[in-house]
Amino acid sequence: MGVTDIVDFLKVDIYRDGTGEMIDRSGIIASHREMFFRGYKHSVQPELFDVAMRGRLLIDWASITQQAYFEDRDCQRKQLARLKERLDIAFGS
Repeated sequence: MGVTDIVDFLKVDIYRDGTGEMIDRSGIIASHREMFFRGYKHSVQPELFDVAMRGRLLIDWASITQQAYFEDRDCQRKQLARLKERLDIAFGS
C-alpha cells in the first residue's frame, strides 16, 4: 500500500466529529492516525504523509466548492465546512 492509498483510506476522517485540538498537522484526528500507523507494518515518512494528506484534502475542498457553485446541497456545505476547519488547522491559519 502506497502513501496515496493510505491517504485515500484515512481521508474519510473528515466525516468524524473532532474538535480543533484533536486535529493534527495533516488535517485529520491525531488519535485515528496513530491507531492506523500502530498496526501498519511498512515505513512511511511522517512529513510525506502530511503533505499528501493536505493535498488530498485541498483537492476534495476544491471539488466541493466547484460543485457547490452549481448545486446547492446541504451535505456539501457541511463537508465543505469540515474540510475548511481541517485545512485551517493543517496549514496553521
